Amino acid sequence: MHIASNRDTHLYRFNHFRTGVGRFRSCLYKWGMAFSAACECGAEEQTADHVVLQSPIQRPPDGLHVLTVLDDGTTQWLLNSCLEI
Repeated sequence: MHIASNRDTHLYRFNHFRTGVGRFRSCLYKWGMAFSAACECGAEEQTADHVVLQSPIQRPPDGLHVLTVLDDGTTQWLLNSCLEI
C-alpha cells in the first residue's frame, strides 16, 4: 500500500493547475457540483488561469512561475491556497 507523502500531495495539486482540471469553480459548475462558476473575487469564472494570472485573492506572487517548477515558493503557495483542489 502506498501512503501519499507531502510531495505527492503537492504534485497532485500542482498538476491541477497545470492541466486546468480540478476543484476550480468552473469545473465544479460544469460537473454539477457548484451553483456558479464565479470566483469569490467577483470574476465571472474561476479557472486555473484566472487563479494564477488574475485573481487578487488567490494569485501567487510569482505568477506563471508557479506552474513551471515545484520549488519551495510554489509549495508554500499551494499550502496557503484557499482552494481545496
